[in-house]
Amino acid sequence: MKKSDLLWGLIQLIADAIAIMAGFLLAYGLRRFTWDAMPTSSIMGFWNFLWLALLALPVWLVIFGILGLYDFSKLRKGTGGFNHILIGVSTGTMLVVATIFLSKELFFSRLVVVYIWLFALILVTLERFFLKSLRRQFWKWGFGTTHIILVGAGPVALALAQKIMARKRLGYRIKGIVVENKNSQEFAKLGLPILGTTRKLNDILEIERPDEVIIAAKEFTGKKAFDLVMNCGMIGCDLKFVPETQALLTSYVSAEELAGIPVLGIKDSPLFGWGRIAKRAIDLTVSSTALLVFGLPMGIVAVLIKMTSEGPVFYKQERVGLRNKSFNLLKFRSMKVDAEKRSGPVWATADDDDRKTGIGKILRRTSLDELPQFINVFRGDMSLVGPRPERPFFVEKFAEHIPNYWYRHKVRPGLTSWAIVNGFRGNTSIEERTKYDLYYIENWSLLFDVKILLKTVGIVIRGTEAY
Repeated sequence: MKKSDLLWGLIQLIADAIAIMAGFLLAYGLRRFTWDAMPTSSIMGFWNFLWLALLALPVWLVIFGILGLYDFSKLRKGTGGFNHILIGVSTGTMLVVATIFLSKELFFSRLVVVYIWLFALILVTLERFFLKSLRRQFWKWGFGTTHIILVGAGPVALALAQKIMARKRLGYRIKGIVVENKNSQEFAKLGLPILGTTRKLNDILEIERPDEVIIAAKEFTGKKAFDLVMNCGMIGCDLKFVPETQALLTSYVSAEELAGIPVLGIKDSPLFGWGRIAKRAIDLTVSSTALLVFGLPMGIVAVLIKMTSEGPVFYKQERVGLRNKSFNLLKFRSMKVDAEKRSGPVWATADDDDRKTGIGKILRRTSLDELPQFINVFRGDMSLVGPRPERPFFVEKFAEHIPNYWYRHKVRPGLTSWAIVNGFRGNTSIEERTKYDLYYIENWSLLFDVKILLKTVGIVIRGTEAY
């Protein structure tokens, strides 16, 4: 998901909120000041009406969200239009009617309800049409576009390139073409650069860093296709296949259309889009609260570490996070200084590890060494729940032989995980751990996160399964 898509989704949400509120206020003003059929004493006071509108607003926005009106792919394509708006506005209006009916104190003309429905429907429709037109104009100017690399030199690839270049309102810009051999001349006529051959595709992707790669070459089948999926996942770009290639058939595939040509893409998790926004909001709230609550205990732990061993209080270790980007994971130091100087990177082990300090064994057993990671969560390096981050040394090693390992890096790593609460922590099977991580990503929900957090609290209290 591009940052521009996220920003546009937020703009759309705010614009909808303004349009809905304007619909309420116009309805009230029109009924109160232009009609004399009903005494003004029978009409709800303005401030009571305003409170009703403010209470209704978030409910309406949730309804819009449920109907898919904030789905990023639909916003990009400009689909999910009037029919969904009509259903959303009608449902919201019926809830307003139900609220008035159930309240003995709230009363105003039924005509006001009709006005609310009419004005909200008109304003939301016009506002969305305006924003869609404005965004397409931005795309024509080159702002917020998705930069793609097209792989293939056949007629399908050529047709797709021609349509994308002719229809700038789609929001795509072709960075270049990767061909089977450099003798392909058709794309030169379109003014598109030939970036190289498919043999060098991985190197090209590493250099160009596109937002999206579209494969229209028949040679990408079997292991070659799988390796490409993994590499795209590692550099954080989306991948789509034109169906003619029949290159990928997995549970992660979704079908869509681009410029009238069907393509296959890697299916998004519920964690992407608005799910990611909701999760990040919760991460910020909980992590900031935790740092305030645990500030004093963390200070005591820091003093104990300084008193019982030489070296810094915090241990910083490079880990791989979202979109394969590295960050420094924070822990209270539980080992002797330079513990891995001789051994090199090794897995966490049990309490008999002689590299640990006296206080370090207690910190590991109680998971108190993990408390500074609330700072990582607050900074956005991590989430409260997600796949545990690994070190670059291990990531490179695991990515070579564990299927779909790259998919873990499409989300923020977590302070705890579904794998951890099921016993996979420390020196346990990375293959099994990855299966649990992928299950979490594909089946994420806020309730799933709550379940994992509660299980984690239980593990910490019992002092089990922590190294």
